Amino acid sequence: MALRCGCCARFGRGADVRGAISEIADLLGIGARYLLGPRTMFSVDYGVNRAAMGRYFHGGRDKYGAYTGGGSNPTFWVVRLDYGIADMDIPGSWGVYFDYKNFEHGSFVGGTGSGAPDRYLDGIRSYTAGVSFVPAQNWLLEAAYTFGARSTQMRDTSIRPSISGWGLFPDAADLPLLKA
Repeated sequence: MALRCGCCARFGRGADVRGAISEIADLLGIGARYLLGPRTMFSVDYGVNRAAMGRYFHGGRDKYGAYTGGGSNPTFWVVRLDYGIADMDIPGSWGVYFDYKNFEHGSFVGGTGSGAPDRYLDGIRSYTAGVSFVPAQNWLLEAAYTFGARSTQMRDTSIRPSISGWGLFPDAADLPLLKA
């Protein structure tokens, strides 16, 4: 079994939240992986965003949107099972995985790397199944499907819900939009 621990990762110059500058992220994470066999691995990751920005999005504002200094530190966790190893040096190698993700609103602060909006993982719990295959040396093909995605709580956003492509995660203010 291997244990990995992430020290605090602080980044971003901050954001203007109703006239106050707030640090975007102060992350602390820990993870572990267990090899179940030569081609099978189970892993779990857990983390918390201890920055004021995370608390702002996780209950730390008043009814006018001003930061109150309260709120709780939002957490995230991922459980994953991998089978196989897609090695780009070995043509014909492959791997599959299945995972469950749970990100409280305010815990996810980075890009997805897939073109999906950041809010796709912020305040969302979902399952993902994926496959990777190496048809030739230095060629890697990957595909993944996310399903069962649900919002972990009511949340606000500056953009409308995504009705196609990445799923529907409506916010309370957007519900009248969906009736039309």
